[in-house]
Amino acid sequence: SDDYGAYRAVEQFLAHALCWAHPNRKLRDLAESKTLPAITKAHCDKVYRQFNTLYNQVNELWTADISDEQRNKQRKILEARFKTIAKRSSKDPPELATYKDSLRSNMEAYFICLQYPNIPPDNNKAERALRHLVIKRKACGGSKTQKGADVLSVLYSVLLSLHWRNPADYFSEYDKLLAMAA
Repeated sequence: SDDYGAYRAVEQFLAHALCWAHPNRKLRDLAESKTLPAITKAHCDKVYRQFNTLYNQVNELWTADISDEQRNKQRKILEARFKTIAKRSSKDPPELATYKDSLRSNMEAYFICLQYPNIPPDNNKAERALRHLVIKRKACGGSKTQKGADVLSVLYSVLLSLHWRNPADYFSEYDKLLAMAA
């Protein structure tokens, strides 16, 4: 998932993996910012390129046909690189420092994909499956406010995730989530 807090409330997960694409996109957007001074932008670009390279290496390892022992050995190397990238620097603008703090505190969740072969490094497939909802929202004029759009996107995400897990009875799953949140 992305790092949306509501997913932490779902206790049914064997392990909660975080998507590599989300921080990669955030770091890319920061590196392409038009409001940062040139030297800060260059630093952000360097961090983005390092993270993007690591993301690609994780994808390669995830698809590699190697033994669990080899995968774990490589995972440790990649985890060390992750820690280096996520370490704060005096050159970090506040937004990058915040991203790095989040990366460090959630590092284990980013590497779940290398422990369980059925969990991909990103949730791009799931997000593409939601694409039709985005198109529908645009076609009908969307929400009147940003808050309404945010609420609707979360509801769609949760409801459709529940539907894909249990199409015959997804509303009872939704009721369980509501009871847990209360």
